[in-house]
Amino acid sequence: MSSDMLGNVLHALDDILEQEHALLLKGELDGALRQAPRKQRLLDHPALAKPALDREIAMAARRVQEKAVRNGQLLKAAIEGVRAAMAEIEKLRQGAVSLKTYGRDGQCRSLSEVGGGRANLRI
Repeated sequence: MSSDMLGNVLHALDDILEQEHALLLKGELDGALRQAPRKQRLLDHPALAKPALDREIAMAARRVQEKAVRNGQLLKAAIEGVRAAMAEIEKLRQGAVSLKTYGRDGQCRSLSEVGGGRANLRI
């Protein structure tokens, strides 16, 4: 396996990771997840099976690994955020959250006290 091939694989992987990073920063999780098959094919490439002897290629491999870790952390945070948002929406649907407002006297009150019952929530 030539060092040129390894360099090409690392360059392609670096490009995919940069695209994935941009998509994650935009909140486009679907697009980022669509990168996974291409990324996996490159990670499984035989050129990556042997240790890189060339210092430049080793540095490129380290940069690619750092980007993969960075993107993994972003993806994990995005998924946690989506889960938290879904939990909050479910609380609202079940009426488990007390919505509050301020009256003319400046006192904080629950909406159930103000409106005499329920607030309509549309999601």
